[in-house]
Amino acid sequence: MALVTTGGVHLQGDPPFEVDDPHGDPSFRRIPAEAPADALTITHPYYDHTDAEQDRNLVLPMDILQELRASGEVGGATAEFFSFMGHIEGPHLKTLVQETALDAAREIRRQQADVALLVPA
Repeated sequence: MALVTTGGVHLQGDPPFEVDDPHGDPSFRRIPAEAPADALTITHPYYDHTDAEQDRNLVLPMDILQELRASGEVGGATAEFFSFMGHIEGPHLKTLVQETALDAAREIRRQQADVALLVPA
């Protein structure tokens, strides 16, 4: 299983999503499946992420997926999960649809996911 969020989650050491462009940022960030919660941050000005900062499972349910795997309710998970900034419009829609979303989908397929769970912010 792969997780895909539109919550603007990324590793603290990764470049933040572009927030100065009013059309959003069509890129995505890779998040290692085993990343600890304190290694993550959120860059997304278009929703109140106060609660998500306290519990990342609200926008990226990594811990919940790990619990489901441990109980045998789901199989394995991909080595990485994928995060987008959900506010994308105007000229960036074409980039998202024709480039970055396809790149993420190819990577999810390469990691042999049977299912990708989209978690909107």
